[in-house]
Amino acid sequence: MYTPHPEWLDSADRVCLVWGQGSDGQLGIGDCVGYTTPQVLLSMIDRPLMNVSAGHSHTVAIGELADEEGSGHGVLMSWGSNMYGQTAKELDHFSFSTGFGGPEDDDDEDEQSVPLLVPSLNGFRFNDCATGLYHTLALGVSRAVGEDSSDDERGSLDGHSREYNRQHTKVFAWGSALLGDGTSNFESRPTHIRNLDDKQIDCVFAGGHHSMAISHSTGSVYLWGWLFERDVRENEKAVLRQIPSPVQLNAFNGMSVRTVACGVWHSSVVTTEGKVFTIGLQKPSNLLSRQIDLSYSSPFYASDEVKANVDVVNELDLQDQYDEEVTPSTAQSFPLASQLSATLMSGVPAIAACACGDGFTVMLSDGGEIYFSGLNKNIGASRLEAIKVEVNSTSPVKSISAGLNFYTAVTAAGDVYVQGLLHGRVYRSLSKVITAKAITHTATGNDFCIAYTRE
Repeated sequence: MYTPHPEWLDSADRVCLVWGQGSDGQLGIGDCVGYTTPQVLLSMIDRPLMNVSAGHSHTVAIGELADEEGSGHGVLMSWGSNMYGQTAKELDHFSFSTGFGGPEDDDDEDEQSVPLLVPSLNGFRFNDCATGLYHTLALGVSRAVGEDSSDDERGSLDGHSREYNRQHTKVFAWGSALLGDGTSNFESRPTHIRNLDDKQIDCVFAGGHHSMAISHSTGSVYLWGWLFERDVRENEKAVLRQIPSPVQLNAFNGMSVRTVACGVWHSSVVTTEGKVFTIGLQKPSNLLSRQIDLSYSSPFYASDEVKANVDVVNELDLQDQYDEEVTPSTAQSFPLASQLSATLMSGVPAIAACACGDGFTVMLSDGGEIYFSGLNKNIGASRLEAIKVEVNSTSPVKSISAGLNFYTAVTAAGDVYVQGLLHGRVYRSLSKVITAKAITHTATGNDFCIAYTRE
């Protein structure tokens, strides 16, 4: 176990510690080096953090301004890799081809090793953010009615007003994925997802290549992006869904949804009754890659030998469904998600929160206990049935988070536990790695972790 700077951490009101892979500046400490032991992210110590989210190799955070503390909103910061535009830094030194991929050479301009404000969203304040592998979401609130503002599609406002209106909430997306604007374009400037403007969105979530949003007031759950699903008609063969703009998941109509967690190829939805439903395909990428080649030339390329059935419904004229081979040129959209099935997780008590990684789901019960389900050899998991995870602590677990091949748990005492593969080290069981009483949450990326105090 590592206890960094115990002489002051024990009494600190706020902490922000980072460790793991750092080759793209995703740790935010000013270099592009990985660390096996936690480092203090000094730039975040004095800033109240409302949320931090970590992707494959980039990080975003929402921090409150000194004169706006307690407002429930903050400014958006980003750092790390910008190869796909995921930190919202302008890309002008190469052009992307259609699909999922990037440049052959890794230019230093793609890396941002310290937290910086997202300038193109100046004038908005944010209450939620989320990162997928290579894309970013942010939920922003614009200025109140009557304030002088431009109608910039990308959210570029002058930002001097302190009056923000909940009715002006907007969802923005940028990076590499189906961002929700109906296209498959890469975007380094935040794209306004207009379809969600009148949906009263409260929270946003990002998975490997898909995104979700929920409205507590209406009970609606929305999804867009690329998502695998099993097809019972084809011997449970993996089916790839392409959903270019947000659609409401009818499977959750009539339910009261508490929260959502997005993994690489699946997601979990938690109801206020404590039930957990999974959508997508809870299989690790190494198994799915035998069916679909995740190439650099396109998001998902199925060779002639590998075909995935895709149900296609045109959102304008509702044309008949048909099956189609998935290739870069013929992949079609699936705008009506009513056919996406949801599976109830059994064998668990009332659940308060979930975290999803590559083929696995971690669940936190109302009583502070951890349950695990999934297939990930790096965590030693080989069964989809939920099992209880023993935590060697007298303090209950208060928050959880999942990276690609590991997950973390934070107790009420500020102890941080890790299980799985993190930066070259395998934690076979849930192991304590940090203790600092001010730690309340963790953000977990592909191969790095951030432990911090959430306001």
